[in-house]
Amino acid sequence: MVEVLYTALYDDAYPFESLAATIKRVIYPEHLENPNSILVIWGGEDISPSYYKQIPNKFCGAGAHPSKRDVFEADLFKKAIELKIPVIGVCRGAQLACAILGGSLVQHVTNHAGGAHGIATNGGEILITTSAHHQLMVPSANGEVLAVPYNFINNKAEGRSDAYVGENNEFMIIDIEPEVVLYKDVRVLAVQGHPEWMQIETPFVKYILSLSEKL
Repeated sequence: MVEVLYTALYDDAYPFESLAATIKRVIYPEHLENPNSILVIWGGEDISPSYYKQIPNKFCGAGAHPSKRDVFEADLFKKAIELKIPVIGVCRGAQLACAILGGSLVQHVTNHAGGAHGIATNGGEILITTSAHHQLMVPSANGEVLAVPYNFINNKAEGRSDAYVGENNEFMIIDIEPEVVLYKDVRVLAVQGHPEWMQIETPFVKYILSLSEKL
């Protein structure tokens, strides 16, 4: 167990409370004082495409320039990396981590914006996750994809989206739809689903907590 779990913006730390003895809300990079800690960056609105060197397409909910939240969470993230503090990014937090670490995002995808769906992990587990996003992580080469969507009808791992839209509103072809990505070299876990929306005993939450404990 680490000493401190830092949470960006929000006070609530569920379901990650078990990872640390103390929970602290942070806004400024200088609040990250304890190297024996973990930083959690939560979900929310789209991040500015400027973080992955694109302009907003017509579906993007962010502007061409970073918002105040973009800036403060990016500053926290970079400071955590500097201090070698592990980071857990959830939904928006996962996408921000992906962009800052040299990856990109698909600015709009279909069939991920509501309900729940299956995922297949690289360890052979089939789990249920939440689905509440319209953008997609495209991790850099140092990001290891740990889970992808799973189709229970076809009983196989396969993408859910039938449309991927880039910065110029053009349709794209994507080979893989990452649900969970690990940047092992900098100890960052990017989780597209929302474990905080699920009961603590569900397999997906247990899976994410197990990965978090190993950061």
